[in-house]
Amino acid sequence: MSKTEVFHYKGRESLDSVFNYLSLLSKGLKQRQLSLGKNDKMINFALPDDVELHIDATQQGAGGSLTIEINWAQEKATKAAKVVSKKVAKSAKSAEKKAEKEQKKQIKTQQSAAEKAQKDKKKDNKKDKKSASASKKMQQQAKKESQSKTKVTNKVLKSEIKKAQSAEKAKKASAKPKPKPKLAPKVSTQSRAKAPVKKKKSIS
Repeated sequence: MSKTEVFHYKGRESLDSVFNYLSLLSKGLKQRQLSLGKNDKMINFALPDDVELHIDATQQGAGGSLTIEINWAQEKATKAAKVVSKKVAKSAKSAEKKAEKEQKKQIKTQQSAAEKAQKDKKKDNKKDKKSASASKKMQQQAKKESQSKTKVTNKVLKSEIKKAQSAEKAKKASAKPKPKPKLAPKVSTQSRAKAPVKKKKSIS
């Protein structure tokens, strides 16, 4: 035999407080679950779809009373609890699936963003490489042109130096006095020796 639990409340309240209390009860009835009590002493009800409703109203002069009574069978309540439990489980499962789907969507979005960022990075790197290559080519071209100009300048300078040296030599050569021609020494006729005359031998 199940233990009987009782909740009882009686007190003087404003009509607005009574309305709020009944509103909370109506929400519990709609959800097929009621929780009544104070602090750690709570009674939880699982309600079936069909219940017995009793309303008693009495008027005595200016006063009166209103009693609302709701009854239900244990078997029906158990079935109702199972239905509610199934609904809660189904709702939880649906929420779980929705959360999982949302999580997958988020992961896909993040992956897509990461892939896009990686592609953009590769493009930027490619652009940087192209720019660096173009800059290097320009520097090499400028270096070659500079070297070529330097070679031409050096060649011109060497040519000018040679011309100047040749002109200087010519100038110096023209400035030197010309040497007097040497006269042949005079030979005296008296001192010339006569060469001996060879006699021819006769043949007998």
